[in-house]
This record gives sequence, structure tokens and C-alpha cells, in this order.
Amino acid sequence: MKSNKVCNTNNKLDIKVTSHKGNSTCVFHQYVQCLKIKMAELEAALYIMHERPSYVAITEHWYTDTEVQCMNLKRYKRLSAFAKKIQIHGGSSVLVDQRMIYVEEVEDITNEKSCVHRWSMKN
Repeated sequence: MKSNKVCNTNNKLDIKVTSHKGNSTCVFHQYVQCLKIKMAELEAALYIMHERPSYVAITEHWYTDTEVQCMNLKRYKRLSAFAKKIQIHGGSSVLVDQRMIYVEEVEDITNEKSCVHRWSMKN
């Protein structure tokens, strides 16, 4: 299997925003297919949005483990990231607005720790 990732020759980002707003939280999801060549376009799309999303979910970024750890999206910090180790393509990342602060880990109804965390906007 190939270890290097080749980006799609279509370097235009298909901006079909999936945005969910509720309780003053906006989530932005983008299916990217090679973020390396679309980062500037993604940042521009986020910059011109009427409301800055609290969370950004990116799928199909095509980064390696090392690259995803170095990924830097202006005004956001990495919350979670996944990159395939063997196959090319794939990968996902969740980023949070840099103004958000971690509040607490939330327990589920069985009083066991879950992977749900609560964040709040800095005052």
C-alpha cells in the first residue's frame, strides 16, 4: 500500500455547510477531501460566516498522524483528531473555538464516565 497521500486534483472546496444551531452553539461540518490544498478556502469560509461556529468538524482531511497533530486552523484549537495509519485518505478532526474553555467531564445516566465534555465561552 502507498504511504504517501496524493491530493485530489479538484482543489475547490465544495462548501455545503451543515450547521446546527441550538442553545447558542453552532457546529460546522465540512467534508474536505485533502485539507492541505483547501485550508485557505476553509478559513475564508469560516471567517465570512455570520456567526463563528463553536465547533468545526472536518472529515476526509487526508493527513497522516504527524500532519494532523500539526494542523492549525486560525481561531480554533484541536479537540480531537484521527488519521489512518496504513491506508491513504480518510481522517477526521474536531476543533473548538479558541475562546471556549473546558468546564467538566459529564457523567451519563448510569453515573459512569463518558467521553462527553462540557465547554463554555470565555467571558
